[in-house]
Amino acid sequence: MRFIYTIVVAWAFFAAACVGENPDGLNPNWDFEGSPNSSDMNSVDAVSSVDIVDLNDEEEPQESNGWDGNGLCQPQCAEDACGDDGCGGTCGGCSDGKVCITGTCQFSCPQSCMNGGFCSGKDDLGKGICTCSSGWTGVSCEVAICTTPCGGGQSCVAPDTCSQDPSLTGGDRHSCLLADKGSIECWGSDFYGQSTFEKAAFRKVTAGANHTCAQRQNNSITCWGDDFYGQDQAPSGPFATIEAGGFHNCALRLDGRIFCWGDDLYGQLESPDGFFTHLSGGRYHSCAIREDGAVYCWGENSDLQAKPPENKNFVQVAAGEYHTCGLTQDGVVECWGSDLEGQSTPLEETFTSIAVGRYHSCGIQVDGYVSCWGADAYARPPHAAKRFIALSAGRYHTCGVAEDGMTHCSGSDSSGQASPPADLPIQLQ
Repeated sequence: MRFIYTIVVAWAFFAAACVGENPDGLNPNWDFEGSPNSSDMNSVDAVSSVDIVDLNDEEEPQESNGWDGNGLCQPQCAEDACGDDGCGGTCGGCSDGKVCITGTCQFSCPQSCMNGGFCSGKDDLGKGICTCSSGWTGVSCEVAICTTPCGGGQSCVAPDTCSQDPSLTGGDRHSCLLADKGSIECWGSDFYGQSTFEKAAFRKVTAGANHTCAQRQNNSITCWGDDFYGQDQAPSGPFATIEAGGFHNCALRLDGRIFCWGDDLYGQLESPDGFFTHLSGGRYHSCAIREDGAVYCWGENSDLQAKPPENKNFVQVAAGEYHTCGLTQDGVVECWGSDLEGQSTPLEETFTSIAVGRYHSCGIQVDGYVSCWGADAYARPPHAAKRFIALSAGRYHTCGVAEDGMTHCSGSDSSGQASPPADLPIQLQ
C-alpha cells in the first residue's frame, strides 16, 4: 500500500521570513501580522508536498539468476572453477597462462589439436602446445607414428598405417626414391656425390640441384652432395619435414616454424615468422602454406614467382625455378611467375597433386593419369597409359611411381636421371 502525506512546513517559512534584504528583518511577502500572503500559499503547498513510500509494499524478489526469495544471491558455480558466478562475481581465476573455457581453466591453442590431442601448455614463445594421443605427433597432432618403417617408399598416414604414396624427388641431373623399408635409391649424375646415399632407414628424401637431403626415422636431417653453400650442413634436432631448393634447404620444425640454411644470395633463408604445415623448395625461392591455407613465398622474385595470389588458400604448393603452382582444396591448379613456355597456364582438369620443373609443370588427375603443360620437350607424362600415385619434377625431367609400383620417367636424360633402375625394390602394400 502506498501513502502520500502532505506536510506544510510552517517553521521553514518562518525561518525564511526572518532572512532577507528587508532592513526590518521581515520578508516583504509577509504582512505585518507575520502571516504569509494568500498569493504565496499555493507556492508553499507546491513545494512542501513530499511523497513518502511505504517500503513494506515493494514487490518481493523473484528466484532467478542466482537470486532466492529472500533477496540474496546464491553463486551458481557448481563444478565450475572459473567464470561468472551469476551474482556479479566469479567462481575463481586462472593462472599460469590458462584461460577460462566453459568453467574450467585451460590452455588455449591457436591451432586445432587433432586426432584426440588437447591443448596442455605453452612454449617459450607463448604458443599453445598440443599433447597428442598415442600414435600421433606434430604441431597439431597431425603426424602419424609408424613403429615399423613403411615399405615401398610409402608414408605413415595413421598410427602404424602406411599409405601408397612413395617419396620421390628430382634434382638437376639425378633422381631419388624412398624404396622398400625406408631405404633410398638414387640414379643419374653422381658428380658431386648427390647419388651416393647413406645406408639407413628414412622417412623422406628430397633433391636439390646437385645435393640430396633426407629425414631419418627419428626425424633428424642428413644431407650429402654439393656443399658449396653449406647446404649439406643440416641443423640438429627433430623436424616434421624437409624440402631442398636449388642450393638451399628449408625444414619445418615440429612446432610448425621454418628453418633454412645454405645459399642466401636472393634471400632464400629469410623465411617468414609463423607456423606452417607444408613446404616446397624452388631453385632460388621457397614457399610454405600456413595453417589457414595461405601461401607465403620468399627468395628470388624476378618473375614474380615469389608473389602468390592474395586471398587464396591452397593445400599444396610446388616451387620451380621461375614459376610456382598451387593446388586448391577442390583440385584446381593456379600458377604464378614466368609463363615463357606456358608452364604457368595449367590445364582445366582436376588434380590431386602437382610437380614443377624449370619450364614445365605436371599433375596427377583424379583418375590417376598424369597431365603436363609447358615446354614440349619436358612437359610429358612419365607413362601415358598408366595411373600414378606419386610424381616429382626435376629441372628438365619428370618421374612418377605407377599404381603397379613401377617407376617411370620422361624428359631430359643427359645423365641418366630419367632412367630408373629396373629392379627398384618397391613393394606396395
